[in-house]
Amino acid sequence: MASAFQPGKTAGIDLGTTRSTLAHLDEYGKAAVIPNADAELVTPSVVLIDEGDVVIVGNDAKNQAVAAGHRVIRESKREIGRTDMKWEIDGKTYQPEMIGSMVLRKLKKDAPTAPRRLPPSRGAIPSRTRRGRPETPFGNWSGSAQT
Repeated sequence: MASAFQPGKTAGIDLGTTRSTLAHLDEYGKAAVIPNADAELVTPSVVLIDEGDVVIVGNDAKNQAVAAGHRVIRESKREIGRTDMKWEIDGKTYQPEMIGSMVLRKLKKDAPTAPRRLPPSRGAIPSRTRRGRPETPFGNWSGSAQT
């Protein structure tokens, strides 16, 4: 039976609480982490909603946390699945799933060696942080179809 994981067609995402990364199977079937636009293997899971709804993700957002702390969202993964958790910036409301999806879009955008069309995906909260919440879809916000 053929494996569902195929070189050049399988991508893996680690949406972490503090850092996230994207990897794919190389031509030898080995996992290879894809560097981000800063040539680093991990991207901080930090989002800055700047004036004019400009979204900045990763190191640039993390570096502006002191100067624009009220616009920076970090560790949003801990809140995924909570219907009572949200951030309000400039009159707009952001849910934890939306913030996670912004990180996912950044990973996808920064991945020039990743398969051009990543397979549809669905995010899930690890059981140790789930707090009894159901599996959470990211597809609607990340630009991917749900499975």
